[in-house]
Amino acid sequence: RPEQTETLIRKERARYELEIAAARPALRGKTLVVFGGAGSREWVLDTALDLEMKPLLVAIAAHEEDMKDDFEKRHQNRVSYEFAFHPDRRFKMLADLKPDAVLIGAKHDLPPGTVFLDLIGTAHLGFASGAQLARRWQALFRAPRVEGWRTAFSRTQETRP
Repeated sequence: RPEQTETLIRKERARYELEIAAARPALRGKTLVVFGGAGSREWVLDTALDLEMKPLLVAIAAHEEDMKDDFEKRHQNRVSYEFAFHPDRRFKMLADLKPDAVLIGAKHDLPPGTVFLDLIGTAHLGFASGAQLARRWQALFRAPRVEGWRTAFSRTQETRP
């Protein structure tokens, strides 16, 4: 059975790599801020980093000591983590960091015009969740710039063809 398991993992890894490679050109270099509650967002960071996105910050509402059993901070050498993050600081932080996108569970508490990414389309966690997320993000960034969610921050100086 171990060799069947290894075969399945290799097969799914290859499928994941193909999907990520297809989405990477559209997402490479995009900056990202991730807001979360008590759950780990490490798998989201895995996907973002595989896409060569640049996560600027992971802001978690919970205290770090409360998360020690289910939050590894695997990417602490590449991403800043802030625990016990109070939502009242969100608007100023986003204005200061000016990320290309924000990943958060609910859009209702973001400044108007913020590029909002979510985990919709990844309800089936498992091998395919990262690839599903990459496809969704790629589609969102391809959407017409005239849509409200695309008008955030310094996009006004960009010209449309």
